[in-house]
Amino acid sequence: MFRLYQAIKNSFLNKKESSRAVKMSVYKTVFIPTLIFGCESWVLTKRLKSKIQRMEMLYLRRVLGVTRKDRLRNSFIREELKVDSILNKIEQGQLRWYGHLIRMNNDIPAKGVWEAKTQGKRPRGRPTKTWNDTIEKIVHDRGLTLTEAKSLPRDKNKWKQFVYSVAIKGIYLI
Repeated sequence: MFRLYQAIKNSFLNKKESSRAVKMSVYKTVFIPTLIFGCESWVLTKRLKSKIQRMEMLYLRRVLGVTRKDRLRNSFIREELKVDSILNKIEQGQLRWYGHLIRMNNDIPAKGVWEAKTQGKRPRGRPTKTWNDTIEKIVHDRGLTLTEAKSLPRDKNKWKQFVYSVAIKGIYLI
């Protein structure tokens, strides 16, 4: 992740000649897609979320020309640049993929792998977080139960509204 940022920073992000519009265009077309490639299958831990947000904010702070010493909140920087949180984009991607999995035929290998149960003895300690746990938390945070979320993807239009719903102070509008 950091190498991508360093390459972009050294090539044009530090240059005063590059306008904010060009920097934001590169952010939307190159930086974000590269950073979240394959995010549909990630298990989002607190550590991974923190790393992703760090990279996003490094870029956005550089575009605005501010540093952490300026003590500006991330929300202020996102509002100033009119950018949505990258974690929201990742959640949308995961929900999109979940909807595809629910609608898939049972003979497709991806669905078989998703529904497979692991065999054997698990190690001591707390169980590792699974992708299904991640999806369950996202769905719960958006105001549905997992059983409701299993039936909703059958109607593509309703599912699309749910996936791209906007959050306002923890309440999601559909």
